Amino acid sequence: MKTRWYLVKLLLPLILFAGALPVGLEFWRRQHYNPYASCANCRSFVKYYLLDYAQEHDGWFPRGGKTPLDSLGQCITKPMDTHFFTSHALQKKAMEYWERHRSLSEDVSCYRYNEGLRLDNSDDLIVMYYYKRTRWECNIHKMKYVGRPVLFGFTYWKFISEEEFQQRRRETLDFIRTRKRKADGYRGIWYTGQPSGDEYVYRYSGGLGTSCAERQPFAVYCDAVKKTFFCYGGTTKDSYRHPLHMVSYYDHETGMVPRPTILLDKKTDDPRENPVISVDDKGHIWVFSSPYIHRSKKPYDIGEFEFVPATKMGYNKEYMQAWHVAGKGFVCFSTQDYPPRTIYSATSADGVTWSEWTRLAAIDEGHYQISAPSGRKAVTAFNYGPQGKGLYWQTNLYYMETNDFGETWQTVDGQKLTLPLTEVNNPALVHDYQAEDLLVYLKDIRLDKEGRPVILFLTSKGYDPGPQNDPRTWRIARWTGEKWEIRPAMTSDNNYDMGSLYLEEDGAWRIIAPTETGPQPYNTGGEMAMWISKDKGKSWEKIKQLTKNSPYNHTYARRPVNAHPDFYALWADGHAREPSESTLYFCDKEGNVRVLPREMKAEFETSRPPVDHPDT
Repeated sequence: MKTRWYLVKLLLPLILFAGALPVGLEFWRRQHYNPYASCANCRSFVKYYLLDYAQEHDGWFPRGGKTPLDSLGQCITKPMDTHFFTSHALQKKAMEYWERHRSLSEDVSCYRYNEGLRLDNSDDLIVMYYYKRTRWECNIHKMKYVGRPVLFGFTYWKFISEEEFQQRRRETLDFIRTRKRKADGYRGIWYTGQPSGDEYVYRYSGGLGTSCAERQPFAVYCDAVKKTFFCYGGTTKDSYRHPLHMVSYYDHETGMVPRPTILLDKKTDDPRENPVISVDDKGHIWVFSSPYIHRSKKPYDIGEFEFVPATKMGYNKEYMQAWHVAGKGFVCFSTQDYPPRTIYSATSADGVTWSEWTRLAAIDEGHYQISAPSGRKAVTAFNYGPQGKGLYWQTNLYYMETNDFGETWQTVDGQKLTLPLTEVNNPALVHDYQAEDLLVYLKDIRLDKEGRPVILFLTSKGYDPGPQNDPRTWRIARWTGEKWEIRPAMTSDNNYDMGSLYLEEDGAWRIIAPTETGPQPYNTGGEMAMWISKDKGKSWEKIKQLTKNSPYNHTYARRPVNAHPDFYALWADGHAREPSESTLYFCDKEGNVRVLPREMKAEFETSRPPVDHPDT
C-alpha cells in the first residue's frame, strides 16, 4: 500500500507536467511565434521584386489591376514567389490562389499595397503594410506597443506605432491622390472647326490649347512666390482631342515645372471651353472652366482644388474672361452662345457671390469681345455679326468701359451708355469696317499708363482661308485722349493668327504673334515673331523670328498678367490640316523659346530649347 501511494506521488506530477506541457508550449509559442504575422526574412525580398518591376516599367511600381493587391501580383512570376508576399500560415493558400488567378487578394496576403507610387518617390511614403494593428514586428518578435510593419519606398521595412502609421498612410494617400490628378507631361489639345472644302481643309484648326482670343487670362505671375501660374487645354497621352483642363506653374528660381495638374475632364473637344486663370489677394489659384469654378485649397499651390458653388454664374456662358483686381475682387466678361450671341459682364468681391450679369450688347446676330481691367476700371472691345450673315462676317470695332467696377458703362470719352446696345450705329462705335467690306478679328487690348485703351485686331476681306482674302492686316487702335488713332502694324496669312500686345515700362510696345508664314500656309497660326514699336504704334520693326522651319504651325501667343521677363508668352503648336500632337512653348522677353516637356519621368523637370529644324 505504501509502495502504491509512493508511485502515485511520484507519477502524478509527471502526469500533470505532461498534460500541461502542450498547453505551456502553445502559450510559449503564441508569445514567441505567430505564423500569421509578417515574416522578416520573406518580406526582405519584396523590395527586389518591386525594383525589378519598376526598372522594366518606366519607374512605376505595379499598377492597373482590378485591386491594389491584384496589381501587386504582377511582380510574381512563379507560385513559390508568393511566400514573400504573405505570412507562413497563408503561404499555401496564396500559392493556390496565384496559380488560378495570377494575382493576390486580401484572403491570401497579410499585406496591403498602396498603388500609384514610383521608384523615384520619397522613402517617407508607405508602399506596403501589414493588414491590421499588431504587436508582432515579425512572426518571432513581439513588441511592447501596438503598431505595424511597413515598407517605406522600396528600401526598408520598419515597425512603427499605429499612430505614426495612420499619419504616414494619410500622407501617402494624399500624395497618390494628387499624383492621379497629375499628368506625366505637357500635351495640348488639337481641334478643328468647320471644314473649308479646299486645300486648307479647315477654317480654324491646329494646336489650340491656348485659344481663343476671347478667353483670358491664361497665365499670372506672382512675385510673392516667384512663379508664373498658367492653365491650358490639354489632352490624354493616347488622344489628340480628349479635353483636359490643366494647371501648372513655372518656378523662376529653379527654372523648372512640375507635372501639370489635371483639374477637369470637360468631355468636349471644343477649345472655346478652355480654362482661364486668376490669383486672388491671398494667393489662391482660381480656374474658370465654364460653367465651373475651382479654387486651390492652399495659396500658391496647385496640388488640390475645391469646387466653388458660385451663385448667378449661369450654365450658358462661354468665352470666359476672368480678371482679379487687387482689393476689389473679380470682374468677368462672357458670352451667351445662342442667337443673338450676347456679351455680358459681372463682378464679385469673393468669387462666390456674383452680381447679376449685365448685358452689354446684343446687336443683330451677336459679338465677340476682348477685355482688360485696371483698378476700378474695366474695358471691353467687341465686333458684331450682321443680321442674316452671322459671326463669320464679324465686322466693325466697338469699345466701352466702366470706371465704377461695373455699375455703369460709358464710351471712351465719358458718354454714358444705355445697355444693352442693340443698334449697329451707336456711340461705342470706334470704326465702321462694314462700310469698307472688311471683317474684324479681335486679338488683345491693353490700357496705357494714362488708362487709355490700345486695341490690337486684324482685318481681312473674307472668312475663308487662302490668298483671295489678303491682305490680313494687323492694326492698332489707340485712344489719344481726344480721338481714336488707327494704324496698320503688320500682316499675316490667316484670320485666326493670334498674338499678344505688351505696353512696357520704358514706353516700348511689343507684339508676340505668329505673323510669319508657317508649314501650313494660310491656316491658323504660323511661325512666331516678335515686333517692337517705339513710337506708340506708328511704326513696327520685327526684331526677331522666334520659331523657324517648324513642322507644325504655332498658335495663340498669350501674355501673362504681370508678365515676368523670363516667362513672357505661352503658346502651342499643331498641324493645321490634320490631327496631330500639340506641344506647349514659352519664351522670355528677349525671344528665347523653351519647350515644356511632353514626357516627364520626374516630378519636376526643366524645359528645353526647341529642336533646330534645318532650312529646307
